[in-house]
Amino acid sequence: MYIPQLWGSVQVDGWTGAAKAAIKAGATHLQRARPQHLKPTSAAAALWSSAMEPLATSAKLVSSAVTNGVATADGQPMGVPWLKEFVAACSDCTIDAVALHWYDSAGNNTYFQSYLEDAYANLSKSIWLTEYMETGTPTDQATFMVTTVDWLEKQDYIEKYAAYELVRNQFITAQAIFATRPSPTCKSPTRRPLRRVASQHDLGKAYSDTS
Repeated sequence: MYIPQLWGSVQVDGWTGAAKAAIKAGATHLQRARPQHLKPTSAAAALWSSAMEPLATSAKLVSSAVTNGVATADGQPMGVPWLKEFVAACSDCTIDAVALHWYDSAGNNTYFQSYLEDAYANLSKSIWLTEYMETGTPTDQATFMVTTVDWLEKQDYIEKYAAYELVRNQFITAQAIFATRPSPTCKSPTRRPLRRVASQHDLGKAYSDTS
C-alpha cells in the first residue's frame, strides 16, 4: 500500500500532479505527513484547504501525525489538543482519519490505551497509529508489544497501526532489536509479509507473531 505524503509547503509544487498520478496507479489514501506541533493550526488548515482538499473526491485523506506530549513553553498545543484545534480550524475540510504517534514506557499500557481512546472521543475519526514504541527491558518491551497488538486489533476505530522502526540503541537495547520494518499497510502485522533484513529477535517476533 503506497501512501503519497505531502510534507510541507515547500513540497506543494508538483504535489497535485504527483498525487493524481499515484491515485491513477492505485493509491487510495493521501497523507499530510509532517508533524505540525509547532505550526499554528490556522496555517496548517490553509495548506490543507489548498493542497489536500481538492483531492478529497479521489482518495481518503489522513491528517498530519502528532505525538503524545504537553504544550510547548510558549503555550502552543501538542498532540490531540493540536489536532482538535486543527479540525476546528479546518471545519469544512475532509479528514477521513487522523494519524498519531506514541512514545513512553513499556509499563504504561493503561496510558497507551487511554491516549488513543481520548483521541477518538475528542476527534470522532478513524485513527492511524503510524508510530509507537516503548522503552524498557527486552522482556518488558515484548510483553507490551503482545498486549498492545492484541488490544489494537479489537478496536474498530483503529484503522492502521505500526510499531516504530527499531534502530539499534534508539528507544531499544541492542539485544531487543528486530529485523523487520513494519509500516501501516494493514491493520494486523500478521496479515502481511514482513521484509526480512537480518535475524529476527524477541521483540520483532512478539510483534509479527501476535494475532
